Amino acid sequence: MTAARSYNLDFNGNTGEQTFAHIAEAFGIDGMNHPVLLLDGNVRVLAANAEAFKLLSRKQPETNGCLLGDVIGCAHARKSDFCEKMFNCTSCAIKQAVTYTLVTEEDCREVPVYPDTGLTGQDKKTPFLISTKKVFDYVFLTVQSKT
Repeated sequence: MTAARSYNLDFNGNTGEQTFAHIAEAFGIDGMNHPVLLLDGNVRVLAANAEAFKLLSRKQPETNGCLLGDVIGCAHARKSDFCEKMFNCTSCAIKQAVTYTLVTEEDCREVPVYPDTGLTGQDKKTPFLISTKKVFDYVFLTVQSKT
């Protein structure tokens, strides 16, 4: 086994894709009918359900361990090549909701957000509603289209 290959394995010998699938299964997010992402304290995507992949037009390997700004295609993340390093990130409603939930352990419910992205076919004037919930040291981020 090469060093590069062993780096992509977890302690049980699972590949990254298998590990993220186990996380999604353990938290039961695949059965939810809204897009749901599981985020860590650095706002990295640990797992997502099929509805989230559909919304993002992405596949699981493209999201594993990536910062949410990169996953949703935030224009500011692309400009800086470093999600969370720009001023816009501190005013991002998604980041604020996730951080608030992690720090206070209080849920955020149906917060309107206006992601600056072209991935979903929505323009900036069409908000999404997000909700957050803390579970252990993670945050579930649920996304609903506001129609």
